[in-house]
Amino acid sequence: MPYDYAVITEYENRAYAESNERLGYTSSFYDEPVGNKTLEYEVGPHIDTALFNIYGNQDTAILALTNGDIDYLFNPLGRDILIQMMFSARAEFVLGLLAAVVTVTIGLL
Repeated sequence: MPYDYAVITEYENRAYAESNERLGYTSSFYDEPVGNKTLEYEVGPHIDTALFNIYGNQDTAILALTNGDIDYLFNPLGRDILIQMMFSARAEFVLGLLAAVVTVTIGLL
């Protein structure tokens, strides 16, 4: 990408400067940049590598996350309802309500 590793800077006079050390260029836009910097943005990528681990099941992946072995857990299928209830502040209420519904249903049979 042509903008990878570029640094874009806005100055007080609303002029912009763009520089890229890897490609060896510096450009300015909308007049000559003067005054203090008001904004500076560095275009990535900001990481060198990414390592993906594949776990056999969701429990193992969550254990790795809680142990600090991994930094992020991506699951395209989403969390199942029991995992959602485990992390919910209302888990006891939901489980109690579910138990009451099951009890009433069994009592009606």
